[in-house]
Amino acid sequence: QGSFVGGNSSVTTSSSVFSNAPAGSIGTTSGGKLQFQGNLANSGAFTPAGTGLILVTALTALHNGTQFGGTGGITELGGTATLDGQVTVAGNLQLGDTLNGLPHLTMNGLLEVQKGGNLNWQGGAIQGVGTNMTGTLQIDSGGTMSVNQIASLTLLNMVVTNSGIVTI
Repeated sequence: QGSFVGGNSSVTTSSSVFSNAPAGSIGTTSGGKLQFQGNLANSGAFTPAGTGLILVTALTALHNGTQFGGTGGITELGGTATLDGQVTVAGNLQLGDTLNGLPHLTMNGLLEVQKGGNLNWQGGAIQGVGTNMTGTLQIDSGGTMSVNQIASLTLLNMVVTNSGIVTI
């Protein structure tokens, strides 16, 4: 199992790919900020600690097994990302970031907000592939989803299943 822990640093991979394997973890120290730019492939975990922030503005591929966790910190997706397989939110995931604006998340799989997890959708698009319902957004019992900036949200070709709490 590998880990990459950053505090107030930036990783730029414009002509290469930073790949986080299934047993790998990308994290921060409490109060630390870690920003990814360029290309990122992830099958492992994002684990910001305390008040830490992981900001992903990279062209990102989220593969089966990706987990957004951590102990209070936030992971922000602000770039263009594709999701395949099952991706889980057990910590705090925010779509839309403070620096780069609106993300575009293309899903061919399941984004599951688990008990205790929170998905904060601040803007951008979440859509399935093509014209068929190819993506599922599932909020489990005990999971929450906050929806902000209603005018700037796009949801296309998705199935939304809510057993938790959605606040608008």
